[in-house]
Order: sequence, then C-alpha cells, then structure tokens
Amino acid sequence: DGKNANEKKKRKNAIKESAHTKYIYIYINIYIMVKSHVECSSELVWQCVKKNNAYVRASVNRTRFSAERGNVTSKHGFSSSGIANNNNTIDIQELAGTKTPSSTLNGANNKGIFRNQAKAVDAACATRPDLRKKALARVSAIHKAGRVARAKK
Repeated sequence: DGKNANEKKKRKNAIKESAHTKYIYIYINIYIMVKSHVECSSELVWQCVKKNNAYVRASVNRTRFSAERGNVTSKHGFSSSGIANNNNTIDIQELAGTKTPSSTLNGANNKGIFRNQAKAVDAACATRPDLRKKALARVSAIHKAGRVARAKK
C-alpha cells in the first residue's frame, strides 16, 4: 500500500503540474492575442467595420450616421470614417466650460478669435484637403452656436 500511495502522489503532482502548465500556456496565448497589433490598410479596416460597429446610428429615413472620433461630417462612409482613416483624421469637438466659443482640434484646445481657429483647422487639413471645407463648416457652426447675442437697447 505504501508503494501505491507514493505512485498516486506522483501521478497527482504530475497531473497538477501539467494542468498548471496548460493554464499558463493558455493565459500567455490569450495575453499575446489581446496585446498584438497588426498594421493593415484602411480599405481592409473599412470592410470589417462598414456593416456594423458601435458608432453607427441609424436614422428614420434610412440615413446612417456615425458618432466616432475623427469623423468631421458624422456620416457613415469610408472617406469620413475615423476608424478606417486612423492616421489622417481631423477631430473637431466643442470645448465646454469656456466663456468664448472654442473647440478642440485633434485633442488640442482651439481657442481665440474665429480667424485663428480657421487657420489652425486649415493647417490641420493639409493631409486631407477633401475635408477642409467640411471641417471649416464644423468650426464655424461651433463658433456660431457659442456666441451670445447682444442685448437690444
């Protein structure tokens, strides 16, 4: 019985070690899969996300909009997509909590008079000239919405 007990302990330890090794191996594989980053073309990314993603908003009249960062027009399409064109995006958001109309341009504050904001947007659109007019329209709309009308005398 003593011999059998030792053999049983050895088998149990061997099973525990192999199970532990498998667990570590699976954990390492999952960790590597999550942390890996693969460079791929914008067209491939668009083919993967065009049908359905977390940012798509459907309208009543079958128009599709997108709420993703880097999408100036808010339309769901390849040319304006912030996910597919990740390297060449222009992100313009309203900057809340300021007294004057201001916006953020690619994460940086875009404050001051409208002429300076327009120059900054124009400079940022050097990589995407097709979005220049749309980006200026967005900054103009944000600036116009933030203005306060003067009181009539």
